[in-house]
Amino acid sequence: MKHACLKLQDQFKGNVNLALLLAWLEDAGFSLTNTSLAALRQSITQSETLLGRYRLMRRDLKPQLSRGAYQKMLNYELTLEKFQQQVLLACINQQPWRENGPSALEMYCGQLDPAARYLYPTLTKGLHGLTE
Repeated sequence: MKHACLKLQDQFKGNVNLALLLAWLEDAGFSLTNTSLAALRQSITQSETLLGRYRLMRRDLKPQLSRGAYQKMLNYELTLEKFQQQVLLACINQQPWRENGPSALEMYCGQLDPAARYLYPTLTKGLHGLTE
């Protein structure tokens, strides 16, 4: 699942926090409308820009940093990720959930790039392994 998440993020410019939230929602038997999915994507636009820039900077600086300094950068990135998760949760709690609708995660992958749909089974399978 880690490999699929990194592919989603790096190759298709997807958001792992959103993908995991959608996978969890699907595992619980719920889906979202296109409008709700668009609202979730919009809610993290600003934090995603900040995270993307920070991630690039961290990767560029890695060769120049001590192990401890690099770990501090990773920890700060995790703080940014947690903030983004809070934004997603606040937004999803304002959206209507549909029971047994089409997969919002599969829709999301397809919106990123039709080729990203191949990640969908791995993302959902990985979630099942975490919840069992």
